Amino acid sequence: MATLLILLTLTIGISVSYSMYEKPSSNYSLVESDQYVSINYLDGKFFDIADFKSGDVYSKKVTISNVSNVDTYATLSLMDVSKSSENLILKVIDSEGKVVYEKKITNVDTEIIKGVDLGVGKSLSYTVSIENKGEDTKNFYADILAYKELTKQTNETFKDVILKNNKVKESLTNVGMEAALKNEGLIKTQDDDGEAYFFRGAVDNNNVVFNDVKFKILRINGDSSVRLILSDALESNYAYNNDNSEVDNYADKLKLENSSVKEVLDKWLSANFSNYTKYIGNSTYCEDLNVFKEENNIIYLNTYNRLFVDDSPSLVCAGNKLSAQVGLISADEVVYAGAYRNSINQSFFLYNENLNGPFVTMSGSQILQNYNAVDAIIVNKNGSLSYDKKISNEYQIRPVISLDSNTTVTGSGTINDPYVVKLS
Repeated sequence: MATLLILLTLTIGISVSYSMYEKPSSNYSLVESDQYVSINYLDGKFFDIADFKSGDVYSKKVTISNVSNVDTYATLSLMDVSKSSENLILKVIDSEGKVVYEKKITNVDTEIIKGVDLGVGKSLSYTVSIENKGEDTKNFYADILAYKELTKQTNETFKDVILKNNKVKESLTNVGMEAALKNEGLIKTQDDDGEAYFFRGAVDNNNVVFNDVKFKILRINGDSSVRLILSDALESNYAYNNDNSEVDNYADKLKLENSSVKEVLDKWLSANFSNYTKYIGNSTYCEDLNVFKEENNIIYLNTYNRLFVDDSPSLVCAGNKLSAQVGLISADEVVYAGAYRNSINQSFFLYNENLNGPFVTMSGSQILQNYNAVDAIIVNKNGSLSYDKKISNEYQIRPVISLDSNTTVTGSGTINDPYVVKLS
């Protein structure tokens, strides 16, 4: 996006006029023009909302006119977003009343309308609205930027690129009932946010580099963000929760917010991506602490039942849905990727021969009441699963993040040509 802005300033030589001679506020009319286009921001181009009440809607109108004798193309973007709410909706309506864009606002600069034909003498008009569909929030800011392109450009998100590079298939093996030892590719399913796609088996084109850190793609989430897991593991091993105190509800020790690994994950995120957090969305992490059964002083949790009794994994969370920028993989996600119970699997993409031991998931399995102990499901070095490992033991840690739905990349995903996140 920075390249486009420089191009606009240096090669177009746009002139700017305000309806008043003072520094423009968020509501001042603004006209920008060059030899190709005239852009009229009728209500200003800045959203600057100190108190954004629930249900409030703010709208601005923009008209883009071709004043040249050559055909051109128009693009409309939302830039420099600063927000503290995840429930702000951006809607764009054209001059005929048609909704041409409607999505949640993210932190990444977003091309709302891309490469629309703008013939000689033609004008395009849009109403850009932002609605707060959540609780009251403060200090929302964003810029609207309209500009022309002399050649038609396309803007593919990371999701678009993955779907273009992978034919969506049916799984070759039964998910949750057998291990995936071969490359089964990209498979469609459902998660909490809608239609999702997951990689399964020995896939070799789900490699990502983000700020020089290497990841594997787990899946495309239902909200169009892309979930990644660290290819390797953190240098040191850590307990999921090293709190050995007696409590009334031992399942609470499995909550990520209560865990000791939460601080480890937050420090890792800050150390590697402090300047790029806008590319990392708040994603849904599942904490299913519901009880399946109690027997012989052991409380078995739902995840144990799904994966070790019923063979019915799911990416639709049956428990608490935690929204966070960083977390750990769930045991259900490991099974979707290709693991199965205690079956050895050194072929699927989560297997890494360089790991020095098992890595922990954020899925609890059982509570041993006689010992005041809590177990989690872990992934052994050979790719099999175990459900009877204490959360107070130290394991390899492989952080999980989700890239914003508007993230763009280069590359093809192979080990020699990984997807590389475009940074600005």
